[in-house]
Amino acid sequence: EKKRAAFFTDPQLREDYKTTLRFVLNRVNTVTGIPYKDDRAILAWQFGNEIWNAEPAWLTEMAAYMKSLDPNHLVAETRHHPAFAEQLIDPNIDLLTRHYYTDYKGSGTNWVAAVQREVAQIKGQRPFFVGEFGPYIDGKVLTRENVQASLRAFLDTCIATEGVSGALLWSMYFHHERGGYYWHQIFTYPSVWSYHYPGFASADAQAEIEIMREMREAAFRIRGLPVPPVAVPDPPVLLTFEDMALFSWRGAAGASGYDIERAPSPEGPWALLAEQVSDAEVAYRPLFCDESARAGETWCYRVTARNAGGRSVPSNVVGPVKMRAACFVDECIDLSRAAAHSEGLTLDNTYNARYAEYLFRVCGTTNAWIDYAVPGPARVARVTAFFAVSQGDPAAPRFLASRDGQSFAEVQKVRAVERIHIAPPHAGDANRQTQVDYTVPLPEGTRRIKVVWARQMALDRLEIEHAGSVQ
Repeated sequence: EKKRAAFFTDPQLREDYKTTLRFVLNRVNTVTGIPYKDDRAILAWQFGNEIWNAEPAWLTEMAAYMKSLDPNHLVAETRHHPAFAEQLIDPNIDLLTRHYYTDYKGSGTNWVAAVQREVAQIKGQRPFFVGEFGPYIDGKVLTRENVQASLRAFLDTCIATEGVSGALLWSMYFHHERGGYYWHQIFTYPSVWSYHYPGFASADAQAEIEIMREMREAAFRIRGLPVPPVAVPDPPVLLTFEDMALFSWRGAAGASGYDIERAPSPEGPWALLAEQVSDAEVAYRPLFCDESARAGETWCYRVTARNAGGRSVPSNVVGPVKMRAACFVDECIDLSRAAAHSEGLTLDNTYNARYAEYLFRVCGTTNAWIDYAVPGPARVARVTAFFAVSQGDPAAPRFLASRDGQSFAEVQKVRAVERIHIAPPHAGDANRQTQVDYTVPLPEGTRRIKVVWARQMALDRLEIEHAGSVQ
């Protein structure tokens, strides 16, 4: 077994790394048929992510080896932290880089000065780019009040300083093919996750809308171009669904919201159900529930994207769909969907990576409760909850059903499925959570469903199938 410190000096480990280089550079893209080393879509190769302690001799050796395999691509430095290494000027290393975060020693409190200092040290010998920066509001260096101006000053410095090629935001994730976005919680902060363009109210605590606006404008300024008006988004793609009006759409780049319509037939007439619906408030689950669609009805649906530039043409039409049941969903963003609840419940959307990247939870402890009402007889409820592994095995909550909201009886034969999520390494095993999905069969005529905590638990989502309101 080799020691970690031997990675840069041990002959066998150096050869192992070269084997990895050969594999990657010679790999043929299975979609395009182009070897990576010949792919013009790739700007540069980097030794690895944030190898802050890489030794100069190792970098020199591996850069030369990369160039021997692939002389056509650039090679970028990897030592991201200015506090641990000076920039290395090497004939086979083409690009120099740093990463900037507010907690970095020597650069975190003043990114403008840090960029200027790096450029002065490089003395024009290599292009410099900021490989990562995260303008996360920490309440110390960056606040909700100063973050936009601070970001603009930093980006203006990158644009105006000779020798700086650009700056890359960490991180901005794209739309998910099954609806909504991909998510990535930044674990060094409790409530920071990947940015989503063009910015949404759900991330207002991190000033996402303002930050996305600054990034867009800077992308034109660095090229010496005027900032154009926001373009009208392309139409979204409404994804198929079968027998309940609970669905998602593949989002359009740049859309700030979506208008949802339904009609009795594909030809119309179309009626507006909801407007400016965000696709950045729900992660990896259906984005919208038409709670007015009743069991036995048949409907068609379409979605239109919108932003400051206007509205797209409508999406494809899904339907006619005959409804097996109506639906009620609570994503636990707040307590507004509950008919009643006990005192002391708290809301949480911190450290979402511990919770499968789902976004919101209602937290309570023993004997806490939350009560839901639906307009028609309910058939089944589906509940997702999380339990801290450090506190022992999950303890199933009690599920109570009522016809009238006065007399409740405990539901029997509840089915539970456990899923264990491994938190990122720096979160620590003590913070692991077990997800439990409950399927709750409801007695005939049920109109109220109460969930009663058996111990510490985070309620993540509740979905109820019911017949719908009686007209």
